[in-house]
Amino acid sequence: MKLSYQYNSEKNKDYELHYLTCKKCGHKWIPKVKNPVKCPNIDCQSYKWNQSMKEFLMEYYHIDEKELEEELKKIINNKEKIIGGNV
Repeated sequence: MKLSYQYNSEKNKDYELHYLTCKKCGHKWIPKVKNPVKCPNIDCQSYKWNQSMKEFLMEYYHIDEKELEEELKKIINNKEKIIGGNV
């Protein structure tokens, strides 16, 4: 995103604004500080805003990517069985 404006009668200057995106809620914002601590979205406020859910789960459960995929497959299969059994 580029922003052009005039300041103190100088010629128009182009400034490139960089925005950040929260990987948890998808909120986009222009940061006021170099390394924000948390997502500014009032509904999110996550301190792990720059970490994907996959990375978060791997860190939280202390497992590697392969183990995480296996666990997620088990969960999906169980949900399919439960939903299929009630219909």
